[in-house]
Amino acid sequence: IYRKPEQTRAYLGRLIGRLQTLPGVASVAAASTLPLSGESDWGTFLIADGASADWAKASAADWRGVSANFFETLHIPLLRGRGFTPADEQNPNTLIINEAMARKFWPEADPIGKTLLTRDYRHPLEIIGIVGDVRGAGLNAQASPEMYTPLGGFWYAFLVLRINQEPSQTASAVRKEIAALDRGVPTYQVATMDQLLSASVAAQRFNLFLLVLFAALALGLAAVGIYGVLAFGVGRRIREIGIRLALGARPRDVLRLVVRQGMQPVIAGVLVGTAGALALTRVMASLLYSVSPTDPATFVAVPVLLTMVAWIACYVPARRAMRIDPAVALRVE
Repeated sequence: IYRKPEQTRAYLGRLIGRLQTLPGVASVAAASTLPLSGESDWGTFLIADGASADWAKASAADWRGVSANFFETLHIPLLRGRGFTPADEQNPNTLIINEAMARKFWPEADPIGKTLLTRDYRHPLEIIGIVGDVRGAGLNAQASPEMYTPLGGFWYAFLVLRINQEPSQTASAVRKEIAALDRGVPTYQVATMDQLLSASVAAQRFNLFLLVLFAALALGLAAVGIYGVLAFGVGRRIREIGIRLALGARPRDVLRLVVRQGMQPVIAGVLVGTAGALALTRVMASLLYSVSPTDPATFVAVPVLLTMVAWIACYVPARRAMRIDPAVALRVE
């Protein structure tokens, strides 16, 4: 926003205060990057343990500058410690880390109260809290170690608003407030979190669309194939069916015979296919969200659907077979 961080801090403080009073706005915050946006900063750090600082052995983590009420606005849970306060903005020597970073660097210790040395800050940063993990790069990426510092050290920011009305109405009001404070500050990349979420899984959604399309084509081809084979088989067995009917077989007996013989390879194929799908679920794991690769409902619904489609494909030629006139069938050469 401004080239000097202190100017940005002062501007954001005034802007957030004005936005908080807008109708329909429940909470306002700011951050250097947004979750699910695919954008992130990163920084190197050393754990201050009294030893000499050897930056050749420095570790790295995603780094996000946030305002005091960022976690409350996005409903990111505070697991331990405390969050940022306005006082931290004025004296940015505090740090909050996520759960993934705590597990990686302090697997058996409490990181609260530990200090880190960074290249960007001349003074040590004290860890004051631990928050839940968020997937900054998108839902297709696992949560990575991440550290949060007060936004005061950054000269750019994204606004985050939690609202209870139509987003377009709020966006227009926010633009007016930004221009009222400084017409030279641009607004861009206006989007809801649902839109960011949708964009983060666009590639996975396209891949799944292709899989569903090819699966539907395969299902259709299978149904046509089953129907064609059974129809051909019924045509070749007209004399046999006629003899069965002439000797006392009932039409429904013929119906059951044709459907049973058609469904036997189908049932075998469904069982083999289900077993193969269970063995290959790990390949699909990266494309699934909120669904287990071995989801019971899916592994019940899909075989049932395939069986029903195959049954219909068998039933149509079977109905034709049960209507054969024995007198006509026996005259066929």
